[in-house]
Amino acid sequence: MIATTYAPAKKTFLASYATQLTIATFFVVGATGLLIFFHIGDKYLKSAHEWLSMAFMLAAVLHVARHWKGFMNLLRSKRAWALSGAAALALGAFMLSASLGPSLGGNPMKAMVDVTAKAPLESLAPMMGIEPSQLVQRLEAGGVQVASPSQPLEDIARSQGKDLAQLYGLILKPADK
Repeated sequence: MIATTYAPAKKTFLASYATQLTIATFFVVGATGLLIFFHIGDKYLKSAHEWLSMAFMLAAVLHVARHWKGFMNLLRSKRAWALSGAAALALGAFMLSASLGPSLGGNPMKAMVDVTAKAPLESLAPMMGIEPSQLVQRLEAGGVQVASPSQPLEDIARSQGKDLAQLYGLILKPADK
């Protein structure tokens, strides 16, 4: 038997990195997307998610370039066209819903937060079943200064450099008994 040495072909950049880069960016973009969806650190992750999505797109283009023949074969499939069409329709539905505004579509919870944030504290308190003075006390107990019960929550947040969600947490916190 004759012994031969195996010399693997030199890998190209695409062969070495395209798929690994696609996988790595997919996991990061997917994880940050989930966290943002559930409003966990979204103000810190939004920018990273957007920029890493660009990296994911680049990685996907490199991956397609690496597997061009297989990609072209895939495009001959009716299933691939049907799934692509369904994804495009879903994207269009989301975009249409968002463009119609909260009254005709969009997230009703976000619309409710927007409305209550603009309401003066004296209007917000009765909706919570408490007096305006109690609402002011809850905020002040949390270290937030309130100039007047006629001040909207968003103005208080802006003037104090506080997060609106933090103020909602303070006003929704039941009083200690």
